[in-house]
Amino acid sequence: MALRISGVEARNRVLTYKNLVEEVEKQAQKNFDDMDFENSNRRVEMEEIINAMKTDCANIITQMENVNFED
Repeated sequence: MALRISGVEARNRVLTYKNLVEEVEKQAQKNFDDMDFENSNRRVEMEEIINAMKTDCANIITQMENVNFED
């Protein structure tokens, strides 16, 4: 059975999800900034992971914002 919601409600849900994804991105960066790295190789590895997460978050947000809903 398909979920039927209005276009306005669908856009509001996208905005809610966007805010959640942005919060995940923000917290991941904060956690990285708070880490104490004794080994510079680990720092580089972790920074690459965080940057990949941020890219994924940005892509998800772009995809969500590009979805069109009928009113």
